[in-house]
Amino acid sequence: MEVFRICKHKRARDLSGYGASLKGARWNRRGTMLLYTASHRSLALLEVLVHMGETYPEEDYAIVTLEIPDDSIILLDTSSLPDGWYKISDPASQAMFTDDWLKEEQSISMGVPSAIIPQEINYLINPLHPNFQDIKIKYIERFNFDERLFKDVTD
Repeated sequence: MEVFRICKHKRARDLSGYGASLKGARWNRRGTMLLYTASHRSLALLEVLVHMGETYPEEDYAIVTLEIPDDSIILLDTSSLPDGWYKISDPASQAMFTDDWLKEEQSISMGVPSAIIPQEINYLINPLHPNFQDIKIKYIERFNFDERLFKDVTD
């Protein structure tokens, strides 16, 4: 399966999950390495935009296409998520759903719903999984943001 991530070009080959471990995020606690990817390029863009702010990014970006073996992916049972899981108020509360998955090394990747569009899937990748070397970078391409995404809405 192909998955996608948009990142600074200088970090395009970094699949360590270190960035997510610095502060923690919706699906991982601080100090836990995890690589966030999306099922579609457009979803990867949305996931980046919600964290960027209103100014046009100064740095060079890339869109990275990764290949995950189909038999290395599981899907989170979304019926086990609490009501309001997608709210930002307590993003670390979802980390408990990935803690056991990471410790038990059940699979290299787990599909989870996007908080932006819950009907779409993001794929979390465990960079510490013993079979992580099965993840392959297929393409790294320059990515340019459309300036209209950062245009002041009052213009």
